[in-house]
Amino acid sequence: MKVDIVAQDEREIGQRALLNLGHTFCHALETATGLSDRLLHGEGVGIGCALAFETSMKLGICHQEYCQLILHTK
Repeated sequence: MKVDIVAQDEREIGQRALLNLGHTFCHALETATGLSDRLLHGEGVGIGCALAFETSMKLGICHQEYCQLILHTK
């Protein structure tokens, strides 16, 4: 699925940006805490996704109901 998205949007001007969800917070977390050698990248991205949804909710971009559903689904 990722390969298809990248192939359709090589310059990251559309849907490819969706692949970055969680990465911005992840890299900031790794850098700020020095956890890059102890935190698996996927774990960091997962935490980053949670932070992105919470931030979106606080900014009024994501409805609280959706945010809670995403954060508390196992």
